[in-house]
Order: sequence, then structure tokens, then C-alpha cells
Amino acid sequence: REFPGSEVDEALAVTMTSATPERAALIVQAMADRPDTVDLADVLNAAEQGPQQVRISAIDALRRVGDVSCLSPLLATAIADDAELALAAQETLAELPGQQVDDQIGGMLPSAKGAVYPLLIKLVGKRRIKSSVPDLLLALESSEKEIRGVAFIALGETVRLQRLSVLISQVIAPDHPEDLPVARQALKAASVRMPDREACATELTMALNRSPVAVQSTLLEILGEVSGATALKTIGKAAKSNEPQLQDTGSRVLGKWNSVEAAPVLLDLAKTAPANKYKVRALRGYLGLARKFSMPAEQRVEMCRNAFKATSRTAEHKLALDVLKIRSSVPGLKLAIEAMSIPGLKDDATDAVRVIAEKLEKRGQDVSELLSSAGLE
Repeated sequence: REFPGSEVDEALAVTMTSATPERAALIVQAMADRPDTVDLADVLNAAEQGPQQVRISAIDALRRVGDVSCLSPLLATAIADDAELALAAQETLAELPGQQVDDQIGGMLPSAKGAVYPLLIKLVGKRRIKSSVPDLLLALESSEKEIRGVAFIALGETVRLQRLSVLISQVIAPDHPEDLPVARQALKAASVRMPDREACATELTMALNRSPVAVQSTLLEILGEVSGATALKTIGKAAKSNEPQLQDTGSRVLGKWNSVEAAPVLLDLAKTAPANKYKVRALRGYLGLARKFSMPAEQRVEMCRNAFKATSRTAEHKLALDVLKIRSSVPGLKLAIEAMSIPGLKDDATDAVRVIAEKLEKRGQDVSELLSSAGLE
């Protein structure tokens, strides 16, 4: 791999032709590890003919040293009858280097027929060839479910924000009802990769107003993946609506939110949700944020204090105490001592006080005065 000069490449190519398949498969990989001097024709020849083991190895090697000249042979292998070779060729086509490869795939797509047509659509998606989006939109008009399906997946990887409305419309009112699952998948994939998540969330929020309830739930789920301020506001509003399905979806998505920005929305929902089960779900999500994320001790303790005030349920009080134990601090110890006076919580709060005090003492903090104030040694 490190020897200089093309003579080594010539010797490797000659040796490969007479080696056992196991040995030849290793040699072709060594050839591909010499990209500056490798003879691409030798690797491509090994990929097109010979023992299957060697062909698969050579096809894999083309990921590193191949170029646009390899496109046609790889496409032929990718739609051939041998499933293992076809899969290897498809994987290499997705990674074959060079802008020229993208350009040629895009150029072939409009006139493609037969088995190569869905393959090219898949490659447009995997290689994210955004210039081919108009051709993908035409593919959605195909009478074949398979073609529409791969086109949806490819659009999920390539469509820009300006064309996101196409996928939204197909989720709200699909031209073919059987396409709805793949249309949802495509919309989610497209939404979560948008560079401007606020603009994307605005598009999805606007679509809520013209969607039936079932579709609104789908859009809320996608908004949860997009995240951001706009998505948070929209989902919070849905969770407090008069529609039970939206209450359920909204509170569930909020309960899985992955940033502390959701804390005020969850706390408000814990106090005002239309149904008690959604209040419980919101409060547990709120405490989950206090438990998972880094924040000043005072902020965490204030969140736990809010949780104590928001409910009279012992189960959630215990969850708040768990947060104080896991994220031990002097302010948390003080709150746990206060919680000892809550009816039905004295034993659990006393245990939390002991656990927190032990952790603090191990860190060199003297909390004996606080323990004495709670009547504890």
C-alpha cells in the first residue's frame, strides 16, 4: 500500500488474476488503497467478471477509486438477478465519488425505463441530488405504487423548503390513499433536515388549519421532531384544545421534548390541561427535564418546588424528590426538608434528606445545621 510507483499496481493486477478467490478479494482491496496510481480498469474488470467473492470485493473498492466511467457497469449489476451482487452494486452507486456521477444520474432519470428507473430514483435520494426534484415530482404521478413509493422517499431526502408543501398536501389528501404511510415518512424526513427549522415549523403549523384531526396529530408528531420555538408553541396550543385526540398527541409529544425550553409549557399544561391524565403526563415530562438537563441548582430546585405546588398526587411528589436526590444540592436539601411536612410524604422526604446530606458531606459540605433543623442527626 505504501510502495511508490505504478509497477506495484501492475504486479498486483497480474497476481490477482491467478490468485485464489479469497486471496484475490484481498488484493483488489489493496489496489484500491493506492488511489494515486491504481489502474481503475483492472478494478472495474474484476467487478464485472470472475468469482463472486472477488466481484463483490471489487465493487466495494470502487466506492473509493471509482468515477463516472463505472456508472453504467454498476447500474447493470445493480439490476441483475444475483441479489448479493446487486445489493453491493447499489451500495457502491450511492457512494461513488464525483459530481459527474450526480450529473449523469440526473440526466438519465427523465428517459429511464424498466428496472433502472426506480433504481435511479433511489440513487437521487441517497445521493441527495436536489436538481432532480422536478423529475421526482413527475414520478409521483406514476400509476405504479413502487415508483411513487421510491419517489416519496427520495423527495424526503432532496426537497427544499419551497417544495415542502407538496409532501404536506400528499399527507393531508393523498392522490393514492395507499401512499399515505410513505408520504408521512417522506414529510418527516424532509422536515427534520430543513436548515431553517422555524420556517419549516411555520409551514407545518399553517397546514394544521386545513387538516382533519387525524392528520393534525401526524403533523404534531413531526413538529415534535423539528422542535424549536414555533413548534413548541403550536404543540402547546394543541394540547390545550378541546379535541381529545389533539390533547393526547400534544401532551405526549411535549412529554418527550428534548430541551428545557419546554418547561414553562409543560408546567402550564400540568395546571390547566382539560383532563387529569394529561396533567399527570405534562408534570412528569416537566420533572423529566429537571432530571435530565444541566442547569443551575436554584433553577432545578425551583422546578421541583413548582411540581410540589402543581399537584397533590404523592406519585409525582416522589418523582420530584428523586430529582433532588439524583441532582443533590444545598437548595435541594432545604426543599426536601420542607417536603417532610407534606401529608403522606414524610417518610419519603426524610429518606431523600438523608441521601442528599450524605452526598453533600462526601463533597465536603457541612449540612449538620440543616439536618438539626429537620430534627435529624
